[in-house]
Parts: sequence; structure tokens; C-alpha cells
Amino acid sequence: MMHKKWIGSMSALLLASYMLAGCSSTTTEPNKPPAKPAPAQADTTSKSPAAASTPDAPQTKQSTLTLEGSAQPITLKRYDAHTSLPFRTYYPQDMIAEKKGDGVQFTANFDNKRNDDMFIKVEFPPNLSSEQAAVTWVKKNKEVTNEAAEKNYTWTKKEFNIDSIKNGAPYGGSALIGEHNGKYFIVTTYMPVEAAEGIGVRADKILDEWVWADNQKPLIQK
Repeated sequence: MMHKKWIGSMSALLLASYMLAGCSSTTTEPNKPPAKPAPAQADTTSKSPAAASTPDAPQTKQSTLTLEGSAQPITLKRYDAHTSLPFRTYYPQDMIAEKKGDGVQFTANFDNKRNDDMFIKVEFPPNLSSEQAAVTWVKKNKEVTNEAAEKNYTWTKKEFNIDSIKNGAPYGGSALIGEHNGKYFIVTTYMPVEAAEGIGVRADKILDEWVWADNQKPLIQK
């Protein structure tokens, strides 16, 4: 599971410095069960032909998230990403889905409280025609530390760790490079260390539900 890797990638130094500082987060509740649905976020973007041709799928469906070994029921909401590489996915009801440039960001909204420091972001930067160009683009993020020793996904070309200190607390995540039809895209996840499991299982769900609009094939081939 992705969140296990994230927990493991946070350096002991970051965790130790956090504990020694006696910091307590005021922005997250780690491993929190899914909350009641927030009001639906409207997608006001126009549909591209590829996205519009996507077969009908329900606007919501029921699923579960496993937190601390316990399966929690969750409602998933459909999102049609009208990007340069259109796709659809489902995301947990306690997140906000928003178009960001030529991409989309899923931001934590636990208990209807938006937290911009906890998110899963999908980006399709223009002119990334090679893997090396994608790597160079990822490394522009100063919080990216090193390439992961082992990949967690078969669809990724490269995977990088993110480690940082923000407001005295350790943060982390990952930057994943993927490719579809000769175009490269980046999936970035970012959160406080203490929320790694909660955000990780939500990111896993979004990736598991991802289906490309052009060929109706899932991102993760099973």
C-alpha cells in the first residue's frame, strides 16, 4: 500500500526533531474515519470530446477505506478530468476535487474543514516529451529529496520521495511520474507525517479508480 511506503520514507531525523520540539499538529487528525459528505463541488469546466465519450458511470458509489486495520465505509464521488489526457476517477467524499491548470487536485476536507497542506495532485505539464524532461520538472520542487529505491507501482516510470519540515512539523509524500500516449504526467501527494495513512489510503483509492477516457483502460492494470 502506498501509505506504508510514505511512512517508511520519512527520515528518522524528521520524526525525532518533531518529537523533541514537542509539536502538536493543529491542522490534521491522523487516520480519521470518513466524515459525513460535504456539499458537492461543482465542476464548471467544459467537457472535451474524449471525456464526453466516456461511458456512463454512477455519480457516486459506496466503498471502504482501511484505517488502522479497520474497514470504514465511504462514499466515492465521480470526477471527470477534462485535461490534455482526459480520465475519470472516483474520490472520497471528505475531499474537494478542483481543476488546477491542466490538472486536478484532491484536497483534504475532513469535517468540512479544508486543509491545503494535505492533497493528491495530478499534473500534465506541457512539453514533457521525455522521461528526463519529467524528472527535471519534478526536481524543481525543492521538497523532493531522492528517487525511491524501489517502485511501488508498475505504471510509474520514476518515483521520488518528498520530505520537509513545515511549521516545525515533519511533512512528506511522493512524486510519481507516469506516461500515456507519449505524454508524461505527475502525481504528487503531500501531507503531515502523522496523516500519512489517512491520505495514503485515499490516494490509493483515487489511483485504483482511475480510467483513461480514450481507451477505457485503468491506470493500474490488474
